[in-house]
Amino acid sequence: EHRPNPDAKPGPDFKAMNKLAAMHEKTNSKEQRDFRDQHPKTLKQGAVENKLKQKQPLPSDHNPHHTFGRQTSCRPVEETRLTGQAAHIKNVVQGTFMNDWVDMNERRADLFLAQNAKIPPQATKASSGHGTKAKALQDQETKEPWKMKKFSTATSKVGSFRASSPLAPVVS
Repeated sequence: EHRPNPDAKPGPDFKAMNKLAAMHEKTNSKEQRDFRDQHPKTLKQGAVENKLKQKQPLPSDHNPHHTFGRQTSCRPVEETRLTGQAAHIKNVVQGTFMNDWVDMNERRADLFLAQNAKIPPQATKASSGHGTKAKALQDQETKEPWKMKKFSTATSKVGSFRASSPLAPVVS
């Protein structure tokens, strides 16, 4: 366990000094720095530590007759009005209500299925535009690549187009 040095001085309490500076209408950083130099505050050591170690007293510490919870086994009228009649403990122990939850959810199954139904994906304007453009490029007639007249009779030694390109020559 850490034991602090008793000779060590506490550090500056910037929270308290900044609050005090704001109360004295020191609003910018230069004014606050000067104010902190003129009005130093240090962190409290002993008092804060003791406050944390103290436990809150319980009501039964002072009054031995104090009762936690309900003082009688009878439910007040207000509680009965808000929550309904209490179930008999015999019914709870014997599992009388065991299937009520399952039955209730079976009755609501259609509602749950409707809420959690899968929504099919829909095309956005951009994706449908891309599809239209791609279809238009496919439907276009393929043009013969331009060649200088001097090389019009020469055959190509390297295929410069990819097979999937819309501009690729159709090989028959």
